[in-house]
Formats: sequence, structure tokens, C-alpha cells
Amino acid sequence: MRKGIFKRINYLIGKAIGTYNMIQDGDRIAVAVSGGRDSLTLLWFLKERLKWIPVQYELLAVHIDLGFDKDGSKRLEAFFKENQIPYEIVKTDIRAKLYSNSKDNFCFLCSRQRKKVIFEIADSLGFSKIAYGHNKDDVIETLFLNMFYGANISTMLPVQSFFDGRFQIIRPLYLVDKELIDKFFYSVK
Repeated sequence: MRKGIFKRINYLIGKAIGTYNMIQDGDRIAVAVSGGRDSLTLLWFLKERLKWIPVQYELLAVHIDLGFDKDGSKRLEAFFKENQIPYEIVKTDIRAKLYSNSKDNFCFLCSRQRKKVIFEIADSLGFSKIAYGHNKDDVIETLFLNMFYGANISTMLPVQSFFDGRFQIIRPLYLVDKELIDKFFYSVK
């Protein structure tokens, strides 16, 4: 079963990368790693694909430590080392900022702060692409959230430019169902 899941996810990632021209030879890609199933699955597949595809790119795992899980960064660091993935773990005071602004929307503020730090890290180290683990279910949920709460029809794009093209956010899991990621993640755990 694991081999079938692997092949399906790999096919869908390859299809997304090819269809939306996400990755080119020589790209330097910072992968935003929260520590959840989606981002870890994305990181693992992007690393594994380097073994057999003709396109070569450089990966850097970036984890923003918000201070909520005191052992989370240690577990991720062990994973990065075990899989020989270059990484940056950035400890932040985002958690304290969130609690001091308790009347504001925690999720929005946290997301915005994390994205800001990831852009800063990518910029300082010369990475122009940032990969997020957003999957097909996230894309659909965002569409409905925007329709019901934002009164507009929009969702996440598979490739999105920021700061006049200085950075591109890519979403290689764009075509992958959350259920498939969960099956894969729990089969290798």
C-alpha cells in the first residue's frame, strides 16, 4: 500500500511542478516547515525527487519556533539531521506578541508574522522560492472561507510572486488530497 501512495503523491507533485512551472534547474528553495504532516511530507518528497529527476535544486528547511511546543524544534532538528537536510530554526517572540494582542485574530497575526520571518530568512540566505505544504483541501477551504467571510471568489495560487517578483511562493502539494498525505505520513511514521 505504501508504494502505491508514494507513487500517487509523487505523480501529483510532479504534475503540479510541471503544469505550473514551479521549479527550474538551479533553484534555491526554502521549505516552510511547521512540523505538521503536510510540510514534512512536502520536504521529504522534494528531497527524494532529487535522486532521480534531471532538474537539480537546493533545499533549505525553515522552521519558525513560535514557542508553543518546547520540544518541537528539537524533534525537527533531529529529523533534518537524520535526513541530511540543511535547515534554519528561528526562535521568535511571536507567541508573546499574540497574547499581548488578544483581541485580534490569532491565526491571521501568527501567519503574517511567520511569513515575514520566512521572507527575511530566504532573503538573507539568497533563496528566491519558498515552498509551502498547502494541499488541495487547503485550496478548496480557502475558496469557501473567502466566499463566505471575504465576499470574494479567490483562493491560493499554485505559484505566487511577491515583492515585484523577488520571491515566489510555490505549492507543490497543490493537487494532492489531504487524505493521501495522511495515509503516507502514518505509513512511514
